[in-house]
Amino acid sequence: MCIRDRDCFGVSRGNLNILLRTLSRTIFMQEVSSYQKFKWNCCRQVRHCGSIKRNSRVWTSPDSELRLTQEFTAKDPLDEVLCVQYSKADQYLAAGTGAGKIHVYNTAGKLHSTLAASYALMPITALCWTRRANEKPQEILISGSADGSVIYWNVDTGQSLATLNDRNFEIYSIDVSKAGTHLATGSRDCSIKLYDCDKRALIVLLKPGDSTVIGHSNRVHSVKFTEDPNVVVSGGSDRTVFIWDLRVGKSVGYVHGPHVCGNAIDVTNDTMLTGSFDKDKVLQLWSISKRKLIQDVGWQADNDANGYVNAARFEKTLRNRYIAASGHTGVNKNEVRIFNNKGKYEMVGRIELDKPAVSIDFVNAKQSFAVGTVDGFVYLSLIHISEPTRLGMISYAVFC
Repeated sequence: MCIRDRDCFGVSRGNLNILLRTLSRTIFMQEVSSYQKFKWNCCRQVRHCGSIKRNSRVWTSPDSELRLTQEFTAKDPLDEVLCVQYSKADQYLAAGTGAGKIHVYNTAGKLHSTLAASYALMPITALCWTRRANEKPQEILISGSADGSVIYWNVDTGQSLATLNDRNFEIYSIDVSKAGTHLATGSRDCSIKLYDCDKRALIVLLKPGDSTVIGHSNRVHSVKFTEDPNVVVSGGSDRTVFIWDLRVGKSVGYVHGPHVCGNAIDVTNDTMLTGSFDKDKVLQLWSISKRKLIQDVGWQADNDANGYVNAARFEKTLRNRYIAASGHTGVNKNEVRIFNNKGKYEMVGRIELDKPAVSIDFVNAKQSFAVGTVDGFVYLSLIHISEPTRLGMISYAVFC
């Protein structure tokens, strides 16, 4: 029989409570560990559908083995993610948000730094990296925002190195040439601006179209350098993708049709990928030199609804085997779709998300890509294919 705060074993009530809490926690952690092992085994065995945080679902082609695992979760809260971009050496992944901040992660998924301008925080709408071999820092992040500013960042110190201001119009897209010498921007004023990266000065202005000039008549949502550093392609809301020669300062060709509403233009060799807001011709491949359609990539919307692609990217390795595209495929249905090039691009997997994914970027050195969504998640996905056995895996890391 216990007397006041003592039990029959001579242990104080306070110590007994601590002991009980410790014992309960130990039992709980053992149950969690058992559940995690059970869940891991289930994920290894489930072939066509997996479950991930916030009810994301994965479907894979019946003739391939794609498995789903969750690698890690970062704990830093994000606002809606509008753009994601890997550094040139794959050392960092940057995520630009609607709150005007940039979260930079290292390869382990840990937050490396958070960047923000000292003045009013406007949404970060575009990101790209440039690399300087003989200078420090070697990796420089460049951001474009809704207030028209372009900022060069040192991600190690969190300090801005330089700012280019175009306060009149929002910037929707930026890209750096492969040599890192030139920066191109696309914005709401229908123009393309080309800057010298070292001097940080405007050198070419590609004006909007009018009765005397061929050019865009609506917002420019995507701009991309081609393999030729003197040629840039751009697309937007006017259903036209223009091909610009920077040496002559004007358009030298175009393809009509793609209604580009996001960062949905990419280039590899002479092939251009476009994503559109359309019902049938949503994802397409074009020949840049011939200005002709190569093929439509299957992005059929469900229930006869309009589909659209917010972002589309080629895999960056030399094999160029995959395309990843994010968009809308039906009523309240947001997906990332993965296409494999085996003579003709065919869908081999898809990831269903609760909210739209508006940005995608592939890792430079391997078959892995990151996806940013408007509910503040960055999904890191890995595709690994073994040729002889046709085995593959999609694994996720969720930054939230």
